[in-house]
Amino acid sequence: MLIIVLELRDHRRDRLQYGALKGIYKRAAFKLPDHERTYDTIYTKDIPFKPTLINLKYEGLRKYVFHVDYEEGMVQGTFYTDEHSVDFGTGLYQYVAKSTADFGTYNFYRDQLNPKLLYVLHKNILPSGLAEGLEIWERQ
Repeated sequence: MLIIVLELRDHRRDRLQYGALKGIYKRAAFKLPDHERTYDTIYTKDIPFKPTLINLKYEGLRKYVFHVDYEEGMVQGTFYTDEHSVDFGTGLYQYVAKSTADFGTYNFYRDQLNPKLLYVLHKNILPSGLAEGLEIWERQ
């Protein structure tokens, strides 16, 4: 009985400490880098995009999963928060219906002044390794 009580306590603590990001987000901005820039910011003005909702689900042990329907197709992704803070973390994404492997990495950062915003940097690994950008997700 004691083991069950301890497991329930740990489960609740995990959800309270690391589950704060769960919820529905809207893709509020999409920017591409311009590596030729030497001033201001490397990110371009907002790129037009299809309005997209993202359901960020917390699975426990610092792991979040989600699916996003982008213009190029459906993506499934996984984030892991840092073990000391939910304000940043890393993850992977992969397009699910493409005929060749198309996946990459995510880094995310929660805005300290506006915790409803997540800044999500993505970098493609395969097939080209060239695609990268910044998305801003806003919690609904």
